[in-house]
Amino acid sequence: MLPNIYIMGFGEAITAFERKGLRATYICSIGSVEDKTPPFLCGTPDHLRLRFDDIEAYKVMWYQGPGKEDIVQLHEWCERVKRAPGTTVIHCAQGISRSTASALILLQT
Repeated sequence: MLPNIYIMGFGEAITAFERKGLRATYICSIGSVEDKTPPFLCGTPDHLRLRFDDIEAYKVMWYQGPGKEDIVQLHEWCERVKRAPGTTVIHCAQGISRSTASALILLQT
């Protein structure tokens, strides 16, 4: 069964949840290391919060890419989401690279 997936950036997610009333069964929220946890995660019991930098940040000294633990957590979360009905939201800062790569992992799990 393919899940109902929304892939979006942080701004789109804020709009969808807070202004348009989107309800999600599952949320994967990917932010940079220093980002705060988005407030809309509080209302979704099955969510995954990952913190690693986007590929664009590799040029700076403080870049932190995804670690093995991030990949394991994402894979386990994808296994759970894939087996259950509901709406899934995967977001990162811009909705371009980290979220789409995560959605690809979900679809290939």
